[in-house]
Amino acid sequence: MGVTSLKAIGVVAALSVSALSATAYAAPTCGADPVVLNSYFETGFPLPTRLAEEFTKQFPNVTFDIKEDQFANLMENSPRVLAGDNAPDLIRLPSISDLVVDGLLKNLDGYFTDFGWDKFPASQLVQLRINESGRPRGEGSLYSMGLNYSLTGVFYNKTLAAQIGMTAPPQTLAELHALLEKATAAGIQPI
Repeated sequence: MGVTSLKAIGVVAALSVSALSATAYAAPTCGADPVVLNSYFETGFPLPTRLAEEFTKQFPNVTFDIKEDQFANLMENSPRVLAGDNAPDLIRLPSISDLVVDGLLKNLDGYFTDFGWDKFPASQLVQLRINESGRPRGEGSLYSMGLNYSLTGVFYNKTLAAQIGMTAPPQTLAELHALLEKATAAGIQPI
């Protein structure tokens, strides 16, 4: 996200709130004025374009001017593009440390609670946190938000769980390990 424009912050917030629709949040709004978000994405990665199309369906006053480039060009050119007079509002980058150090990305900490990002599991956002020196990654302020996240869960067979005395899902990693040891001792092999 370029530092020259904050109009993308509201859109990113609305996208984030939409992603957490099961949580009670006020309906997102992007106002009524026309907004054009300049975006710079990698070719061959259709998710941003599809999200932009869907977003415009829900908020017709917000449109996206999407420029795409090959991954190598995007990585090579992003510092120059972000430092330019017409920096993109949204950009997809796999590496942001140097851009934070160079002051080319917006610190998103001020939006963290207001946009419901504090409801995301901390582990999902840790890779997007960087301190002003760029190191270590995982500490410091939030400088990026992803397009999608995945959650990993543990599934279990209640009948087999009952055989080892498990009546409720484990609440800690230690409890999970203890239950797995019981299952192994009982000849129940985890998959």
